[in-house]
Amino acid sequence: MMKTKQFYKMMKPFSKKVLLVLALFVTFNSPGQTNTSNFEKSDTDFKLLEQSAKQVEQYSLFELTFEADVTEDIAFISQLICVDAVFTSPSGKKIIVPGFYYQDYDREVIGIQEKLIPEGSPKWKIRFSPIEKGEYIYEITIKNKTEKRTSPKGKFTCIATNKNHGYIRVSQSDPHYFEFDNKNPYFPIGQNVCWYKSSNGTTDYDRWFVKMAENGANYARLWMPEWAFGLEVEKLGQYRMDKAWQLDYVLNLAEREGIYIKLCLSSWRRFEEGKKNPFWKEFGGPCETELDFFINEKPKEYFKNRIRYIIARWGYSTNIMAWELWNEFNTVKAYRTNAAELRDWTKEMVNYINSIDPYNHLTTTSLGSCDFDDALWHLPEMDWAQMHGYYYFNEAMKRDAKDMAYFIPLWQKKIQTFNKPAMFAEFGIAAEATDVFKRDTLGVNLHTGMWSSIMSGGCGTAMTWWWDIQVDPMNLYYHFKPISEFVRDIPWTTSGFMPEEPVCSEGLKCYMLEGPNLRLLWVYNTNFTWWNVVNGHEIKPVQNGQITVDMRMGQYNDTYTVEWWDTYKGDIAYSEDVKASNGNIILKLPILKNDIAAKIIRHK
Repeated sequence: MMKTKQFYKMMKPFSKKVLLVLALFVTFNSPGQTNTSNFEKSDTDFKLLEQSAKQVEQYSLFELTFEADVTEDIAFISQLICVDAVFTSPSGKKIIVPGFYYQDYDREVIGIQEKLIPEGSPKWKIRFSPIEKGEYIYEITIKNKTEKRTSPKGKFTCIATNKNHGYIRVSQSDPHYFEFDNKNPYFPIGQNVCWYKSSNGTTDYDRWFVKMAENGANYARLWMPEWAFGLEVEKLGQYRMDKAWQLDYVLNLAEREGIYIKLCLSSWRRFEEGKKNPFWKEFGGPCETELDFFINEKPKEYFKNRIRYIIARWGYSTNIMAWELWNEFNTVKAYRTNAAELRDWTKEMVNYINSIDPYNHLTTTSLGSCDFDDALWHLPEMDWAQMHGYYYFNEAMKRDAKDMAYFIPLWQKKIQTFNKPAMFAEFGIAAEATDVFKRDTLGVNLHTGMWSSIMSGGCGTAMTWWWDIQVDPMNLYYHFKPISEFVRDIPWTTSGFMPEEPVCSEGLKCYMLEGPNLRLLWVYNTNFTWWNVVNGHEIKPVQNGQITVDMRMGQYNDTYTVEWWDTYKGDIAYSEDVKASNGNIILKLPILKNDIAAKIIRHK
């Protein structure tokens, strides 16, 4: 191996900072050696600190940590210094994984408040998740604008896993639903939990995620705003390492609790909204208008650097369900007059993500309440379509969203025409409607919204917004549990479900997913709405209700077992066998005050 001094002399064309990083590489072992212990310092005072393991399971984290004397003014600008690892899989596939700058912290918790204290000096890391079983060879490359150097090689072994299902994909069997790499269905159940209370920090997630997991939730949406997990909040090209560490912590917690994260990368709407935005010229950025952000190359370059950092640091995790480019993209001021240009920006950013994300995570974006952009959802870069909607931001919402079980299927239908998964990704009662918001203490809007979205063809539950001022303080987590129990063994991707609305007797409304051998049904008393509950209106039970189900997808005279499920307890209330006659079955209900669900299973 080349001596350190010889290597240093050869590197003279590089700047000092880059050269110091390059000097690190002479301390790597050759492929025949093991990189698990600390190395002796070179005469440039650098060493490989740690290779996380000699062998790791499939889809698990393999991590390299090393020191380099690179200051933060260039560490996040890949055009000035770019660190990548190249992993060669057992089959010979080359996988490029970007490296990232890292600062560790010690977390102190006093009561429920968090204090982060820097721990040690900054380091560089590579995070990688292997998929193939067998031996991997890796090497690290580093380059500036004119030079590129490559380290000696290291190695580790990937062994089989029996606990990790892999990354989440759109199902190849049924593109309306999700599945893992191992083809097991993934059906999202959960809520938005986008940020923490500023003084509490990550301690809020210690409570929220544990309670969600205890009740069967497996999905959460996080934002990266300036007041929580935002990285670039002061100056372009400078990232908050304490915020990044917090996201590390929350993602590790999600992995432990079995919760999958949709990470929303941007959320601002306009420069003039009183918040410091480092892209705005007033704060030293390159943009005079919002449109400049989307059409000029300099802000694009900065945003791509941020994407690169996010993928480098968190892309390894199978618990990252998807990257969401923007929260309510149409609310950006420039969208009103330049929607086509903003869609072009979306395509460009997703294509960049796909070029550097070695794990091919799903990508999407979102639009504001009950807004719809056909051209956006038709883009192949959008892996699935989303809808937001609330009581009560316009007259139609004020009218229709008094009954969430009517409102959500009505608007969800608009995004179910693209042969993609469709998710009602935000819903609830707007906090501005204070006269009714806090009176829904039983979470009737939450309950009826989630069940109706499932049974009308959503790829998961509708996702409530008010995690911090409704679900948690009112302890409404129990609404997730019955759904979790009901959907647990449903083969979503192979059942051939199609949304249908059976004929019901007066006072009932029914949604159904129809397949050849299995039908899922949810029926509710149309008087059972959150509006009626919070306003004290009488909810008259429906007597002798009846549902006529068209069974022609099966055989005319087949026999079926009907499991009737309690939607609050999450168990089977009773079962019955029924026989089809002339292509229909008639389901008779007991007295129904609220709602009930059913599985209609064809006898084989």
